[in-house]
Amino acid sequence: MNIVGIISSPRERSNSAIIVNEVLRGAADKGAETEVLNVNTLNLHGCQGCYKCKVEKHCGTDDDMQEVYDMIDRADAIVMGSPIHMGQMNAQMKMFVDRLFAYMTPDGAFPALTGKKLVMAYTQGQPDPDKFKKYIDLTTETMQMMQFNISDVIVAGGVSPNMSVNDSNELMSRAFATGQALVE
Repeated sequence: MNIVGIISSPRERSNSAIIVNEVLRGAADKGAETEVLNVNTLNLHGCQGCYKCKVEKHCGTDDDMQEVYDMIDRADAIVMGSPIHMGQMNAQMKMFVDRLFAYMTPDGAFPALTGKKLVMAYTQGQPDPDKFKKYIDLTTETMQMMQFNISDVIVAGGVSPNMSVNDSNELMSRAFATGQALVE
């Protein structure tokens, strides 16, 4: 099993990265092959709405996303980790998600993503993990519309650059167990 972790935080050792890496560690413990990338470090551009992907079957924007598509194609599962900025996933992750438009066929289906397991991990300074529930539910529905199989949605509330998710044994245990469950 191949699992790709996609992190969008601009901070290298961010709480989002820690959670994604713990999910991947749990999966690797069960024998999965894992790889991770941070979209903030890639040369990515937003979707140009050119629709070349609908005619020529590949994205028309020549940037690092071409390599990411290859990783997604090989993956059985994806773990996305993003901080919540202004009540929603950060701009880097939103750009990544928008670029998944290339997978949509002209009839609105996403056959290349069908059944791929997906874990979404969010971190936020807001202590109430349900504060942005409406947005997280909407994003979950969007990913289901893309035909992902949602395995888990992890929300770490009340964290900041000065407060590590490593301090929460419960959260880290859940992330590890989530990774293990991806392989079972």
